[in-house]
Amino acid sequence: MNKIWATSLISILCMLAVTGCWDRREIKDLALVMASGIDRTENGQLRGTLQIAVPAAISAGGGGSGTSDGGLGKSFVLVSESGRNIKDMIQQLQK
Repeated sequence: MNKIWATSLISILCMLAVTGCWDRREIKDLALVMASGIDRTENGQLRGTLQIAVPAAISAGGGGSGTSDGGLGKSFVLVSESGRNIKDMIQQLQK
């Protein structure tokens, strides 16, 4: 009888441990980088440009056309920043 209780308790604890939805991230909260480019400016700095997808606009039917149905806006955003070196440029882009 004790063996059955022990097995049941272990089974219940295992089931509680694998119910993992507490730290999930929604796809609409992520920045999906679709394209990137780096150029050198005239004053010697590096300029980085990122094309970031907007998942909410894409799922609304925007596809790759740049605009979505219903006038929700573009399905991507362009972000461009400059920096002294690659590390500085990436930090500026992340802001």
